[in-house]
Amino acid sequence: MIRAHAPRAIAAALAASWATFATAADPPVREQFAYSMTLEVPETSPVVALDLPLAVYRDCTDPQLHDLRVLNGAGEVVPFALRRPAAAARAAPTPVRLPLYPLHGDPTAAAAALALTIDSGRTRVEVHGAEAPPAAAPVSAWLVDAATVVTPIESLAWEWPPDVGAFAITVRLEASDDLEHWRTIAPGAPLARLEHAGAVFTRNVVSFWAARAKYWRISVAGAGELPAFTGVAATPVVGEVPHERLPAVVDGVPDQSGDYLFDLGAQLPVDRVDLALPDINTVAEVEYFARRRPEDGWQSVARGGVYRLRSASGELTSPPLPVSAEPRRLWRVRVDPRGGGIGQGVPRLRAGWLADRLVFVTRGAGPFELVYGRYGAAAADVALDSLLPGGNPASFDESALPLARPLDPLEAGGPEMLRAPPPERPWRAWVLWVSLFAGVATLGALAWGLARQMREPG
Repeated sequence: MIRAHAPRAIAAALAASWATFATAADPPVREQFAYSMTLEVPETSPVVALDLPLAVYRDCTDPQLHDLRVLNGAGEVVPFALRRPAAAARAAPTPVRLPLYPLHGDPTAAAAALALTIDSGRTRVEVHGAEAPPAAAPVSAWLVDAATVVTPIESLAWEWPPDVGAFAITVRLEASDDLEHWRTIAPGAPLARLEHAGAVFTRNVVSFWAARAKYWRISVAGAGELPAFTGVAATPVVGEVPHERLPAVVDGVPDQSGDYLFDLGAQLPVDRVDLALPDINTVAEVEYFARRRPEDGWQSVARGGVYRLRSASGELTSPPLPVSAEPRRLWRVRVDPRGGGIGQGVPRLRAGWLADRLVFVTRGAGPFELVYGRYGAAAADVALDSLLPGGNPASFDESALPLARPLDPLEAGGPEMLRAPPPERPWRAWVLWVSLFAGVATLGALAWGLARQMREPG
């Protein structure tokens, strides 16, 4: 009987021993984090973005957001990357059409075909048509008059007649401020118009590092001829438009030193701060301090003037001050008393911040879920280029990604996951060791009985 059932008994004993250790195994990933949010993800989107909501900053224990994960419907962690947004977006440039003149013969002698005049004691170059060149002299270059453009230029878009035919050339682009001294901006840029099977490929823009010059000259670098250009448009470099900040407005609490304390309720990456003064016609000099936790020391982050004044056109208030976008929750404002203070009321802190963007892969079936809030969790995000099909974040248009929509937060593992776990009690280790020895003893007894049975004559 022992011989027949010994293997089964040994397997059962092994299973019992492993079951004892399984009681100490980690729970599913979702239960390892305090809270979760279901994400509504657009269908058929392999890569999706999510602007992290305020609740994530409130309940993540790590200021760098290491304690969050994205799960699919099977509870598996999917690859994700975290990105800080740019402080401002580049404004859309408006092309500027510029005068264009053909140059014949040697392009380096182009200044001889232009008039030089004196205006109010200052030298001014005046571009206009010169005497008609000999009919046999071909167009060797084109001159662009950009004297009216006061900002740097980053590209020139060339126009030619629709019946110009097919061509592919390499051009040299040069710049000058006096038509005598030229510097090369683009030594070999392609221009082309190609036709095949009814399709037309056009390359008519020469892009370069932003440069500022009054005059530009384009010529062929190598073989070929320039087309008969009909126009040119310059794209000037434009400024940036700041992104709209998310607001966090909190009332101040005066402390014994006369400073005002503010609690944002979350470790927000604030990069703009402003003080809303209680009384009209107030001007003061203030200093801003910040820290992440109550046990940290205060760090000075900005200093400047604040005001709230009444004028004929309405109320004037001071603009927000820029600060480094580090995640901080607690703020302190010190008012310089030499300016008379800010009156009897209590100010409000107006903080502006930009949410981090989470980019993740919709691997597996949904519903997808964001889980967050766990003490001591290690970072799990990856580099953005590992998520992209081309692997090139420089050419990646993040604004084109579809956005996931987070639903209301729910409890997952519960708020206790936000606290440090208590030290392990010795009795748990003793129980595990006793269970292990019991399993080994059971295996030994079964093996001994099996060996004894096998020695007995059949």
